[in-house]
Amino acid sequence: MPDWLAQRLVHTAGIPLEQVAALTLEQAVDLWTDFMSAPRPSEPIGD
Repeated sequence: MPDWLAQRLVHTAGIPLEQVAALTLEQAVDLWTDFMSAPRPSEPIGD
């Protein structure tokens, strides 16, 4: 898997490095897609 994807899964999505290292490329892409598609709380806009 590309290094950039592994780094994002570890540092942005919070997946442990050991788990990322065991993933296939397809699994890694699916995890990243799920992470990016998940709703996140929006931050309030200051007034």
